[in-house]
Amino acid sequence: MQPAITESQKAEVRNFLDSIRTQVSTGKMSLTLAASRYSEDPGSKYKGGCYENVGRGQFVPEFEAAAFDTPVGDMSPVFESDFGFHFLRVTDRRGQSFSACHVLMSPKVDPLALEAMGKEMDEVMSQINDGETTMDDAIVRFSTREETSNQGGRVVNPRDGGTLFGSDELDPNLFFLLNAMQPGEISDPIQLIDDEDQGYWISVQLEERVPAHRANPTQDFGYFQTIVEGELRDEQLKKWTLKAIDYTHIRIDAPYDQCAFDYTWVID
Repeated sequence: MQPAITESQKAEVRNFLDSIRTQVSTGKMSLTLAASRYSEDPGSKYKGGCYENVGRGQFVPEFEAAAFDTPVGDMSPVFESDFGFHFLRVTDRRGQSFSACHVLMSPKVDPLALEAMGKEMDEVMSQINDGETTMDDAIVRFSTREETSNQGGRVVNPRDGGTLFGSDELDPNLFFLLNAMQPGEISDPIQLIDDEDQGYWISVQLEERVPAHRANPTQDFGYFQTIVEGELRDEQLKKWTLKAIDYTHIRIDAPYDQCAFDYTWVID
């Protein structure tokens, strides 16, 4: 369970970022300094907020729209994407690729709202423990994670699409929580931080514990399936590469032209 970001919180971030944009556009602050001081994009924050030679389709649509609609050298207005609010300056554009520097800021969950939701979470868990509702029903009614609430709350392992996780694949906080539980047991609510540095409350139910064992098709079909699919993909990619290499012209800049390649891209 995670509090929703309110429109007023979004407006506050947008207005603050717009003031930063104004300082940059009037020369009171460099874009490099603005990015290092305010940007929340770890991929560009310490590179002046810049990305070089980005091909179309690599970034979210809102970012690309701003990058292709803004004249080279100019700055875009503040715009919103799934990551938060941005403004950017286009530094270069050639055909279907561009280079741009940006600042990203995102609204944060209100700590007071998070605390209030913790009390709500406690009430939900009390209803489950008292038999007034079931875990499945509580997931449908109260969970704010659409990607798991639509599948009964079950978390899918992206490695193989299954529901089993190795102990090294879990968030350490979840691992220590689950490690002390028995199958079927439901944990007390705890507060964690997600990948976007936003707080949320979670209560987990351990469905099954599988002892360490030698991998076998019965218990680890998904694992073997992932390996076989990966080998088949590599084989098809190799066939395609060997076929395409004869009519594909590429340029390799120094010093990379002295590297050893798996395929004969460079002809002496």
